[in-house]
Amino acid sequence: MVIGALLVAAAPARANDVVVRPGALGPWALAGTGTASAALVSGPAARGAGSVQLSVGADGSSLAQLERSGFDGAAPPTLSRLSYATYTATGAVQRVAVVYLFVDTNGDNAFDDVWIFDPYFQNAPDGLPDQGAVQLGAWQRWDALAGGWYSSSGLAGSAAGNVKPFASLVAAAPGARLRPVPTGALAGPAVRFVAGDEAPFAAGAVEYVDDVEIGSGQTLTRTDFEPDDDGDGVADGYDDCPTTANGEQTDTDRDGRGDACDADDDGDGVPDNEDQYPLDPTRSAPPSPTASAPQPPPTSSDRTPPSVTLAGLPSRLSRRAFLRGLRVTVKPSESAALGLDLRATARAAHLARYELSLATASLAPAAGARTVLLHPSRRLIGPARRFVVELRITATDAAGNRSATTRTIRVTP
Repeated sequence: MVIGALLVAAAPARANDVVVRPGALGPWALAGTGTASAALVSGPAARGAGSVQLSVGADGSSLAQLERSGFDGAAPPTLSRLSYATYTATGAVQRVAVVYLFVDTNGDNAFDDVWIFDPYFQNAPDGLPDQGAVQLGAWQRWDALAGGWYSSSGLAGSAAGNVKPFASLVAAAPGARLRPVPTGALAGPAVRFVAGDEAPFAAGAVEYVDDVEIGSGQTLTRTDFEPDDDGDGVADGYDDCPTTANGEQTDTDRDGRGDACDADDDGDGVPDNEDQYPLDPTRSAPPSPTASAPQPPPTSSDRTPPSVTLAGLPSRLSRRAFLRGLRVTVKPSESAALGLDLRATARAAHLARYELSLATASLAPAAGARTVLLHPSRRLIGPARRFVVELRITATDAAGNRSATTRTIRVTP
């Protein structure tokens, strides 16, 4: 048994980005029957650093479920958006997590039908968009409202392999309402994402779900699912020290690595344990020597800062491509630590030019070319459609010599 879709009302007018983590699931729940289980895990991820893992277990008929409450009693047409990303790790490649909508079609306030959206049947269904064949080991996005559906009762002549537009199911049951299942093995809310419960899922199948968009009327909620490995209340994909608890998220040098796990808090090229002023980048005197420990002579006469070459960095990008991430290949002239800072100008805050940091990354000392993907903060960008950003790359060699390279990128609608 698999599930289904939503009907398009008006297009959502605004989006609310929500991060779900352990201890802060909000309207979401994780459930499993039999040998199946569901959990927030690190990687693979469509957004951030984590996703929901749906593991079927040894019994292929078990159900691993990601459940969404808040729609019980709603008419299906009030749903204006339903899309989600899936990743198939193991099991039957032709199947990925599906959507179940538990529906009351006869008005007795109890579900009597299941409306089903199955990505397997979205590969060129008659008269519906071709959303592609299911792939193994790759993230894919499914637009349920634009796709084909069928119901367990055969509404509108639908069936597995004979899917119909969501509007056809709504027309066949105009008074339908979404209803929860109150008791039994299927107990739970009316909207769910499910792996298992049908023969094509081999025992041990593992699926992942992430970046779920659900719209109701004029409101669209986009949810990113993240673990919190260090238990500090900050989801891993947004934690500057994901394996070291630091709920305050202090990052003195703004290099994307929090002070709790940064060996050089002020980013002056001198490790904290050798820096008398570890939080002041303008001073980096070593700790005062003792009388019995004379000052060693300088270990290097190198005074030449490393140079940096960049590849793959466009001078202009569409806003949509920019929000998916800025990929750049950086090659220092010698082994060097690299700090990357993607900046913009905050007009409303009256900051200096390019003083709003959108994304950062730091790389340990190494030689050769390295490729970095920077994910700009959607929250800080807000509704801006056309703007210019600056990428600043700082390279520091083993002798402490430092150079800075900047490039600007114009972002257009």
